[in-house]
Amino acid sequence: MCVTCRRTTDGFERCWQCNQHFQSFGAELADEVAPISLAFKGKQLAHVLFHYKDAASETVRRRFTDELLTVLASFPRPHVSVDRCARSATRADQQEVRRDAEHLR
Repeated sequence: MCVTCRRTTDGFERCWQCNQHFQSFGAELADEVAPISLAFKGKQLAHVLFHYKDAASETVRRRFTDELLTVLASFPRPHVSVDRCARSATRADQQEVRRDAEHLR
């Protein structure tokens, strides 16, 4: 299991994607990540994630960004009581998530 994202790894310390990030960024790699949602190719969330920065229309980019902020804002609620990461999150961590979300705008 990947020590960063918890994906299966066939016995390796990190999955391919996290290992690529680790090789590129070393110590700047996140200690742990929490998946917010699965984005299947061809489905709405994958489309929004792919185009929220590069859609031709500014209106579409803004709408997609708002959709992603909604997903991000609603994520912690169902996980707060069960997820060890959410249980240990400090108020500073939550404020950092809000600050990071503002960068999407």
